[in-house]
Amino acid sequence: MNANDTTRRPAAAPITARLDGPPERPIRLRREFTVPGEVASAELRITALGIYEAALNGSPVHDHVLAPGWTTYQHRHRYQTVDVTGLLSGGANCLAITVAEGWYRGRLGFGGGVREVYGTDIGAVAELVVRSADGAETVIATDSSWRAAHSPITFASLYDGEHVDARLETPGWAEPGFDD
Repeated sequence: MNANDTTRRPAAAPITARLDGPPERPIRLRREFTVPGEVASAELRITALGIYEAALNGSPVHDHVLAPGWTTYQHRHRYQTVDVTGLLSGGANCLAITVAEGWYRGRLGFGGGVREVYGTDIGAVAELVVRSADGAETVIATDSSWRAAHSPITFASLYDGEHVDARLETPGWAEPGFDD
């Protein structure tokens, strides 16, 4: 989109999921998409209602821990902008996001703390803008077309750590062509 273009693309919408199971269990969100032609540049803008890890085609998009960090969710949402050009290719691709409670829904405070201080459903908001070598722009934004599933992480807490059940791993989940 150039500076003179007044066409607005649809904004990314928050996607949330409340799956059966304990509230501390993280969720996974994924979307496959196709990029026509050679990738010239790509930028991911992402935040979460909770904390997230994101991957493109199975590779982490950054090395941040507990992203996007604590914030007062009722006033603002912190987000990251990441150059992900090297993680994409022309053809089939997959953006995958794992979201845990973090400060948004997790237990906070002393003496046992309180839960759900900022909200009840964890989720993500993301927009991936891909520019092809021919100038075409593809926008992949969070919306109702994304798939949700349980994570092999069965428990995640800022205070109490995380439990992972390796038997629940699904190799290829964050890659294109996965049969979910």
